[in-house]
Amino acid sequence: MNMKTYLFIFLVFSSAAISQNIDATYKYAYGENAGWLNFKPSLGSGVTVTDSYVTGDLWAENIGWIRLKPASYGGVINNGLGELSGYAWGENIGWINFNPTVPGDEIDEYRVRIDHNGNFTGWAWGENIGWIHFSSDSPIAYNVKTSWITSCRVDLNDLASFSAQWLMPSNYPIYLESDFIHDRQMNVNFCDFSHLASLWMDYCPYAWPWRD
Repeated sequence: MNMKTYLFIFLVFSSAAISQNIDATYKYAYGENAGWLNFKPSLGSGVTVTDSYVTGDLWAENIGWIRLKPASYGGVINNGLGELSGYAWGENIGWINFNPTVPGDEIDEYRVRIDHNGNFTGWAWGENIGWIHFSSDSPIAYNVKTSWITSCRVDLNDLASFSAQWLMPSNYPIYLESDFIHDRQMNVNFCDFSHLASLWMDYCPYAWPWRD
């Protein structure tokens, strides 16, 4: 093998290593039927989160390589706020959906998201392998974490601005209704506002315009 070949291999692997932004410790998701999924394997390109996509390859001992952005079709999309959608592809297991449709789930609770600390949450679904979970505290703690952080930030000023607009006779934001949680009394109360504030502290919901 000549010097040019060595140099080419070095550059390829160096580029892959630099582009990865998955934490070296917090790099595992888990599926009951798939086992552990490693988002920062020692070989291959690893996984990189960008403002638009999640790219690269992850490795699972039981099912092989999974590509996050296939060349011909699919791909895992990041809407810039850390809310993921789209499909990854595994040669041995088929497509994996990062925003699965679950009956009765009106707020995309199962959707894979990245919070303001870079932690992946939620579930992905593969028709041939079932559910993949991105974080758990027990019986074994695991999660996937990236250094990519959404540019969307929510602070008290945003919350005050939203509350003022919510109390105005207006249809903005157009998809919010009173009692979007459990009491169904058709009036806006502290429970609604508290629930909304809690969601805001985790991530900026899709299409809300407060961004740094």
